[in-house]
Amino acid sequence: MILENFRVDLLVIPAGMRSLPSFQKKIQPYLQRTRVVEATNQTTIPNCPLNIRYPFEAGLAGNDDSLAWTGKIGGQSIYTAGDLDRNGEQKIWSKYPDFSPTIVKFGHHGSKTATDPTVFAHWQPKVGLVSAGRNSRYGHPHQEVLDVAEKEKMIVYSTQEQGMLRYSYRGNHGHFEVSIHDPAGY
Repeated sequence: MILENFRVDLLVIPAGMRSLPSFQKKIQPYLQRTRVVEATNQTTIPNCPLNIRYPFEAGLAGNDDSLAWTGKIGGQSIYTAGDLDRNGEQKIWSKYPDFSPTIVKFGHHGSKTATDPTVFAHWQPKVGLVSAGRNSRYGHPHQEVLDVAEKEKMIVYSTQEQGMLRYSYRGNHGHFEVSIHDPAGY
């Protein structure tokens, strides 16, 4: 566990998670001096280039309460939302209609429960990231997600295909570095 091997100064979790028995049993004992912030879209994290856009209120820390983060890094607008589902994506789109990310990390490892086609048609992201293991027993990423990416003409980087992904940037310029094959040809 990361908390056993690294000093963690700040842990940001969805509002409502800290009171859950599983959190208190599996995470709380390892926190030591770690400051825990239970967050909603109203929470600001000092010195962080990303903003929390979801959840809007405290929940039970299920997939539908996953933290959604947005921000501008290396000249690109970025969206990442853990295991958030299509309903959560629709709520974000409704609350932030002018938000349009360039780079998205597909929700829930590319599960068909995320990546709402209507939201993505509005956002029109250029790059999609899939974080999923090779030969995922859950079939991630699902074909429905890849179909959305293809329809939106997105470049897709997947840990299954490209291995380790890294976005390197300086100022307003950034690029992806991969360990196997770059679908963008860089």
